[in-house]
Amino acid sequence: ADLCGFERRLTQIDRKVDRKEKIKEKLDKLGINPNARPQDLSIQQIKKLVLIY
Repeated sequence: ADLCGFERRLTQIDRKVDRKEKIKEKLDKLGINPNARPQDLSIQQIKKLVLIY
């Protein structure tokens, strides 16, 4: 039973990483640096981000 929980945890982590990668791809397409802090983004970029999420 313990192993099952561990595997489930791993798949959850996998999904999180997968989501992060997808978000990074979307940001790249919009020409937004994924590592940029919110205050570094322009109003236009923030509006695009809001549409994605």
